[in-house]
Amino acid sequence: MFHVILRKPLTNMCKAVERVLDSKYDYSSALYEEHVSINEYEAFVSNNHEIDRTIHISPEITLFFCYCGDYTYEELDNGLIMFFHGNSPSDYHLIKDTIMSQHITSLDFEMEIFDSLQDTFFCFVFNRNTSEFLLLKDRLGAKSTPFTLFTDACMISSCAHCFYEYLRDKLDINTLINTFDLPALFLYRFSLQNNEFALNTQSYSNNLTILDRTLDLSDADAVRGYIKSSLTNFFEPFLNLPLLENRVFPLGVLFSGGVDSTLLAAHLASLVPPNTQIDLYNVAFDHKNIKEYDTPDRITGLAAWEELKECFPAVEFNMCAIDVPVDEGLDCLKYTLFKNILPSRSSMDVNIALALCCASSSKAQSLLTGNNYTRPNYKGYLLAQGADELFGGYKRLHSIFAKHGYSACVETLKTDIDTLWYKNLPREDRLFSFLQKTAYFPLLNERFMRIAYTIMDDQELFSKYMLNPTLQRGIGEKIVLRQILCEYGLERTATNPKRAIQFGSKSAKIANAGKKGTVDMFEFFNSL
Repeated sequence: MFHVILRKPLTNMCKAVERVLDSKYDYSSALYEEHVSINEYEAFVSNNHEIDRTIHISPEITLFFCYCGDYTYEELDNGLIMFFHGNSPSDYHLIKDTIMSQHITSLDFEMEIFDSLQDTFFCFVFNRNTSEFLLLKDRLGAKSTPFTLFTDACMISSCAHCFYEYLRDKLDINTLINTFDLPALFLYRFSLQNNEFALNTQSYSNNLTILDRTLDLSDADAVRGYIKSSLTNFFEPFLNLPLLENRVFPLGVLFSGGVDSTLLAAHLASLVPPNTQIDLYNVAFDHKNIKEYDTPDRITGLAAWEELKECFPAVEFNMCAIDVPVDEGLDCLKYTLFKNILPSRSSMDVNIALALCCASSSKAQSLLTGNNYTRPNYKGYLLAQGADELFGGYKRLHSIFAKHGYSACVETLKTDIDTLWYKNLPREDRLFSFLQKTAYFPLLNERFMRIAYTIMDDQELFSKYMLNPTLQRGIGEKIVLRQILCEYGLERTATNPKRAIQFGSKSAKIANAGKKGTVDMFEFFNSL
């Protein structure tokens, strides 16, 4: 969790944000322009909402840092304070070493240094001497930075819960909705000098889209090897961690039994030592209020679990069933999700977040032992997001291909990838930040994405490895990922069609209430 409160006149900043941010995302409507009187706040953070660390920068500037989990904090020379949250230590050291080697006092360094940054990260550096600070996000924007503007203050946080706790008794609830997430691919420079608050931005290159011409994509075996190698590279740091009690792997897997989550479980099983336990979490909602949980994801999850046990007998797969009654689902919606997924506010956001929240935090029963299962202290949870965007998993792509051809299909996929930073990943990051865990996305690592972009660039390869609309659903999408599952022996699971988590778990039946698209969140949650 990362949280900043700044109190300064924001007229210049509001204008700058309106200029910088693309109007098609309608960020201008998120600016809060009425005058608001805000008292000074005390910062709280992290575990059980106890004070973790508060740093007062100066009497004139109220700037609070709140952090927990994986955040690295360090006071550098020249009055610099640096926070970093990411999966790659090399990214942290690159930024730190650059700052130190150039003796930067004004946070003025060349954007080219970011070309070698990789993985998901968020960095914040504050200069006490010049009252300047910068924010930097990874290229996917997977680390959330919700941002709210007021007449005389702004708030930046890694967790929407902070907005709710600080402002619920002081401002109209609609202010909580008027937040947005800072876009990816930008470095944000804030200046607080001369009693003014100004924002400047610089873009940096998106290395994820660079095509890798060194790959031999004509050989199907080699392509599958590249993909498996990219997943292995992602898992390596976790494989070096000690196993948890009872030889449990330190990451839980959110598991629907679909192609993507089963691929993560299977590949992980191919890497871990014998007798390692891998926990698989499968969530189902009692949408009919009849105490039945035979949802589509529960059915496919059980089938994939059995197949995993057959293919990897040396690994202990602990399938954990999370059965969510109607009242528990509604309580989660009203008391947890509202304050933790903003600014995400569509009914789809609510549906997906409800399923993820319950899957990663609600009471679970081990189907391996038949007993209630106490979750270990995981490093985080593995989520399978990204495969549909990168390898053509969505049903609508069939009709796009049929009507408009290959080029339109690829453009649709690239648009889906480009919008991950505000539609999907930050929402998950905010939710898991509140749960004191980290959401990991192995299918969105840098090497995996470059392989996908390189395949996309060739129509023949696209039809061979990604999407072939002449084949039936369950076979003709994410072709190469299904082939890898077959290599592991999971041939039945390999033919499962794409199913969204909100429909597979039936969370949509709990949350939707017949609503679609963007809803008035305040009205929606008050109606529960």
